[in-house]
Amino acid sequence: MIRISLISLSLISISAIFELTCVQRQQALENLTTVSPDKTFSVEMKEQIRNDGGRDLILKVMRSNETLVPEFVYDHGRSFDAAFMRSHPKHDWISNSVLWFGSTNTPADHKDNVIVVSKSRSPITFLTVNNHADSFLILDLHTGAKIVLRAEPQTDMRADISGFSCFALLMDGTTRTGGANFDIRGRYKGPAHYNIAVTDSGIDVTSDEFESIK
Repeated sequence: MIRISLISLSLISISAIFELTCVQRQQALENLTTVSPDKTFSVEMKEQIRNDGGRDLILKVMRSNETLVPEFVYDHGRSFDAAFMRSHPKHDWISNSVLWFGSTNTPADHKDNVIVVSKSRSPITFLTVNNHADSFLILDLHTGAKIVLRAEPQTDMRADISGFSCFALLMDGTTRTGGANFDIRGRYKGPAHYNIAVTDSGIDVTSDEFESIK
């Protein structure tokens, strides 16, 4: 089973650590399947309790009734309060290949704009994009493709820092990770614009308005 272990997004750091390993699970708590609007993709979700009491969200992705991504840990929750399905109770397909998880209903014209571009030589099997409130699962992204996401606004009324963390599994079997935090204190004037590029060397995250924090 593929395992993606995330460090929880926080106001201080939205970086992430990912590892691929085999894991054993205990009790399954919830099972749910969602199907893309054009019926191409289906995502099976189940939440399970680990031996240490933490809760993992496990996903499996099918494409046209064939396995695209075998079971993998999408989120590694450390407790009940940190369980992914508790903090992201809603999900919706925002296109035929992008699944959104979150908790809010912010109007689209108030959301931040995030442009995702695939610049890697190998197509992308799946890409995850996460901020403090949203999690996007992007499937089957071909080289040169571009997707525009509408993300929950990360305003300076909420925090002094905005940021994204990302993970990609490519069709050649390699992975990419990347993320960035930005200084938004006193600078957020309306919907912000971010850019995420998956390249052969990693994932670059930039902003049109804000400087990244090194």
